Amino acid sequence: MLTLYRRHKATCPQFPEGRNSHNRCKCMIWADGVLGGNETRASMKTRDWTKAQKTVRDWEAQEKIVEGDAPVTLADAWTALLADLKTRVSPETTRKYKTLESQMTAWGNERGLTLLSQFDLDNLSKFRQTWKDSQRTASKKVERLRALFSFAFARKWVEENPAKAIKLPKVSICPTMPLTHEEMVKILAKCDGMQVSAQPSARLGAHRLKTLILLMRYTGMRVSDAVTLTTDRLDGEKLFLYTQKTGVPVYTVLPDAILKVLEATPRVTETNYFWSGNGKKQTAVCDWQGKIKDVFDLAEISKGLGNAVSHRFRDTFAVELLLAGVPIESGLRLSRKVRLRDLVHDAGLLTSFAKSGRYDVLHAAFAHDHSLALWAARRARNPDLRVVRAAQRRLDVSPGSLGQRLWALRRTDGVIVHSAKYQDALLGQGLDPRRVAHIPAGVDGRWFSPGQAPELRARWGIPNSAPLAGIVARMKPERGHRILLQAFAEVQRQVPDAWLVVVGRGEEETALRAQAARLGISRAVFGGYLRGPGLLEAYRALDVAIWLREGNDGGCRGVLEAMACGVPVVTGDDGAPPELAGETGRVVPPDDPAAIAKALADLLGDLSLARRLGSAARDRALLFTSRRAADETLAFWRQIRNLPPV
Repeated sequence: MLTLYRRHKATCPQFPEGRNSHNRCKCMIWADGVLGGNETRASMKTRDWTKAQKTVRDWEAQEKIVEGDAPVTLADAWTALLADLKTRVSPETTRKYKTLESQMTAWGNERGLTLLSQFDLDNLSKFRQTWKDSQRTASKKVERLRALFSFAFARKWVEENPAKAIKLPKVSICPTMPLTHEEMVKILAKCDGMQVSAQPSARLGAHRLKTLILLMRYTGMRVSDAVTLTTDRLDGEKLFLYTQKTGVPVYTVLPDAILKVLEATPRVTETNYFWSGNGKKQTAVCDWQGKIKDVFDLAEISKGLGNAVSHRFRDTFAVELLLAGVPIESGLRLSRKVRLRDLVHDAGLLTSFAKSGRYDVLHAAFAHDHSLALWAARRARNPDLRVVRAAQRRLDVSPGSLGQRLWALRRTDGVIVHSAKYQDALLGQGLDPRRVAHIPAGVDGRWFSPGQAPELRARWGIPNSAPLAGIVARMKPERGHRILLQAFAEVQRQVPDAWLVVVGRGEEETALRAQAARLGISRAVFGGYLRGPGLLEAYRALDVAIWLREGNDGGCRGVLEAMACGVPVVTGDDGAPPELAGETGRVVPPDDPAAIAKALADLLGDLSLARRLGSAARDRALLFTSRRAADETLAFWRQIRNLPPV
């Protein structure tokens, strides 16, 4: 029989009283007694009394110590986390995690700590005390430490997340100030002086330095983004900045003078303006930051707290926008949980916006926002204000119970839909054709582009040569995952080497996993939630994409993203998807497993056909640009402004 007790640490207040004095602290639990006729004393490797009791019962039933899984090492935990991060975050963010890994590993090796479980709160606190970072950097490192243990806790590699108990340092905000006009003149003058006084071999570098400074001043770009600028990010006067988490590209417009400066600046390579593209990006960025700081010193201008010179250019850009009349509005809650307090707050704030006269259009994307916009416009009594509704889904263009949705649309100055079918539906309900516009969604064809993703396929356990279909959508009942699994059970019989991957997350995941098991689908993988670079890799890994029903985004941007990556799409027959895919995909009834199975089997069984359709899909997707969607939206707003209010 074994007896459980807590082995108190020397730092525990109960330590002087002995092992039987107290069982409510968090010291490790041990077992002592006779097991299988042998004297036994062993750590239970847990602080949870209930778990320890269960383990002891198992040992006593088998009359021996039953070893669990081998403990996870710190190195294995970091390897797994970094592999996961690679599919979800930017390389720059991953680099910061790697820095923490090397520091933590070195500190642990010095003390003989190689297992993840050995890094309890006491050891993590000691590790934290060795950091020499600023408060802000230390705060970010604690967040990464928490992410490591949260990742491990979710996989049951540790019993708790000790990093949660580490307090975040109090961060003192060190604001940077914008540059005055006189300071900018001094900086540019010093750049010109450097070009004159520099040795011939260094004059080109001084020329590029001035161009880099002007680029940051008139775009608000981070120094790392400016240094790595490539020619493919320029589209006429537009400069691509980044892609939002939703996949929507963000651009800024360059002044003509800055465009001419860029054109007159010799590039380092054919496509790179400021670095060769070889070596580490961080090294190139640090080199340019050092040169910018030298210019500040020569011009006798403060670099700001923390030498944040590049931030001063961004602040200058932001302040100039504000002075030019570009507003920044915040405070709207727009909660769809319909809390009375939020409704009253938003109604009052939106009404003040409508009365201010600074806005021409209130553009609402959801029913909740639409109702608030209509109410605010009526209260404001502003004859120059127009309300536009983006009716994105089939539900949005239906009359609604008691006709309340149609009532709201008829009192709206303009309605934008993503599908020609939806436009016809609204016109059939009596809406003015001048006030209904069909504007398909857009996609960034430079970001979403064809390629391969062998590493992601390997992570999923899918052979590179295997035909692979996939759905990228939130797992909820209305998206058609259950019908898809039924269809793929038949596909598996017709194309035995075909695979299916389900990318995303949602409330249906557990039920879908169970359904796949019941149907005997052996080649279905749940690929997890991916975004950013990971989302791009997911599309590239597919041979065929599936989009059966629209989600909240009635524009069905995912269809265009897959097409832009050169992947043909099997779509449902309603809304925008069949109109976007055209002849480059397969259109099926979303509730017909047999039709879905046939379409998938045809393409997965003939990958040469799938690739031909994918190439045509890419060409078609490039017609649906974000610029075209923006131009058509702006033209519709102007059209609505020229019509009398409803």
